[in-house]
Amino acid sequence: MSSNVVRDDDPKGGETRLDFDMEIVISYVLITGVVISLILLVAGTAAYAIAHHSLALAYSLPQVNLYAFISLTFVHLFTGVFTAKDVINLGIIALMLTPYVRVLFSAIYFGAIEHNMKYTLFTTFVLTVLTYSLFLRL
Repeated sequence: MSSNVVRDDDPKGGETRLDFDMEIVISYVLITGVVISLILLVAGTAAYAIAHHSLALAYSLPQVNLYAFISLTFVHLFTGVFTAKDVINLGIIALMLTPYVRVLFSAIYFGAIEHNMKYTLFTTFVLTVLTYSLFLRL
């Protein structure tokens, strides 16, 4: 497995700069999010099928934003009312947060490492729209 960090020496004898292969980091973020989501969705569906002796899942999402959805799920987790549907909810949450985390990493990368103002503004705008649509909008 190769490293995602490459060390470049400045030919003028200045500082050493670290470059991240952002495409590899982004691909790991996306793969990890999808795999975690898949595992949770399969585990929740299997637990539901075992508990109810049927694969017919009567499921509907609450009409709330993602923040409230996450809050409700974690309240169930910490109060002991956790069910197979809550495991499915965690899978949905992981799937919905995956692109958000990808854009967040990109904004940090373009702003802090690349110092590219144009891409930082673009990704910050996309992050703002995602934040509004996922967490603030009802």
